[in-house]
Amino acid sequence: MPLSPRPARTNLTDRECSKILGAVIGVLVQMAHPNDVLSAVRWWADTPDAWTAIVALANVTREQQEER
Repeated sequence: MPLSPRPARTNLTDRECSKILGAVIGVLVQMAHPNDVLSAVRWWADTPDAWTAIVALANVTREQQEER
């Protein structure tokens, strides 16, 4: 049976996002020094331009998916 071209649900709760971020951070801590990971996470949290770029990319991707 073929898979659906897009996921049935694309909106996550803040709790689900937190769990995913925790898992990703856990993997990064295994690959890099914990202080480096913490510094990178803080950079993302404190850099509005980084968030703006990611949100813009997500919106473009979502629009492309809706066109399909």
